[in-house]
Amino acid sequence: MLSENILTFNTAFNTLHELLIDILDTNDKKDFSMCLTEIHERTHDSILFARINDRYYSEMKTVNAIRNIIIHKSDWIELPDSTITKIQSIHDAIVELRIKLDAKAIDVFAKKVYICRDTDLLHIVIGILGERGFTHIPVYTEKWEFRWVISEKLVAVWLSKQSKAGDMNRFHEIRIQDIMIDTTHHEYIFIPSDSPVSSIEWYFSSYMKDRKKLGAIYLTASGDENEWIDGMVTAWDLPLIYGKEELF
Repeated sequence: MLSENILTFNTAFNTLHELLIDILDTNDKKDFSMCLTEIHERTHDSILFARINDRYYSEMKTVNAIRNIIIHKSDWIELPDSTITKIQSIHDAIVELRIKLDAKAIDVFAKKVYICRDTDLLHIVIGILGERGFTHIPVYTEKWEFRWVISEKLVAVWLSKQSKAGDMNRFHEIRIQDIMIDTTHHEYIFIPSDSPVSSIEWYFSSYMKDRKKLGAIYLTASGDENEWIDGMVTAWDLPLIYGKEELF
């Protein structure tokens, strides 16, 4: 007769196996080992698969090995409580990870975003950047037409050029619309508010692969830059997806 711990382990193992099959969204009844292999092979297709592979692949390989031993040696093997606890914790962690990644971006990153008008005085906006710790401020016209995003980096470059040219006499009279800043290399994007959270990390990761820095992602109803901004994400906000865990 199988011990109670082995019966509990088998139940937990089957529950985890069913979860992997559901995540893979396949009609094939793949065995546990095949599920792990497919998750490993599909890491480039999904942030979820990549996270599961990075964090739990080795542990689940061990779980599968224990399962195989139990099948053939169940008459004498002693299974500690910690093994059962471990497989249950892996299952719960993957479920939580899946829920977080399937959430809508607006559910996690909704916030009031400070914007400025192109008629605002430049020195006041620069002061706000420094005093409030903002790194990026969207610029709109009075008719709510998006112009560009003013950032610490762009302002620093502009101020440096103006200073070298000796053209700072009327600094306190300059408005945002009066300055010309190169925004060829955009450091921001607009996406729909209902985009999955998983896409947020994908955007930042994609920029990093190209050795670029994505300064901000703005959330609007349909991703149109001329719509009201419902939320914003910067690299500093990313840990909200995984609690206190570091992403990079």
